[in-house]
Amino acid sequence: MDISPLDTAGSETWAASLNDAIHVQRERMREYLAAQQTRLEQAERFIEQELRRLEEELQEQRERSEHFQASSDTLAARLAQAESQLAEAQQRLAAAEDREPGLANEELRRRQEAATEELRQAKSQIVDLQERLAKTRSTASRLTRQARQEPRLDWEAEKKRI
Repeated sequence: MDISPLDTAGSETWAASLNDAIHVQRERMREYLAAQQTRLEQAERFIEQELRRLEEELQEQRERSEHFQASSDTLAARLAQAESQLAEAQQRLAAAEDREPGLANEELRRRQEAATEELRQAKSQIVDLQERLAKTRSTASRLTRQARQEPRLDWEAEKKRI
C-alpha cells in the first residue's frame, strides 16, 4: 500500500483563493453599507426638511385660523349691534306711524334700510369667514396628521429587494 503525502501546495492555493474571495466580498459589503448609510442620511435630511416645512405650514394655518376667528368674532359683534339698531329703528318707525298715521318718516326708513343692508353684509361676511375658517381648520388638521406620521424604513423589504 502506497500512502501518498497530502498535496499541501493545492491546499495553500485553495486557502489563498478563499481568502482573496472573502476579502473581495468584505470590500463589496463595506461599499454597499457605505452607500446604504449615505442613502439613509439623505432620507433623514429630506424627512427633517419636510417636517420643518410642514411645521411652518401648520403654524401659518394656525395663525390664519386665529385671524379668521378674530374677524368672525368682530363681525358677529357688529352683526348683533346692527340687529339691535335695526330693532330700535323699527320700533321708532312703528311709534312714529302710530302717533301720526300716514306720515312717512323718511329718516327712519333710510336708517332702517341702511341697517338692513349692513346686516346683510355682515351676515355674508360671517358666512364667508366661517367657510374659510372651516377650510383652514381642515387643512391644519391634515397637516397635523401628516407631521405626526413618521416615515418608516422597512429594512426587511429593503433586504428582500436587494
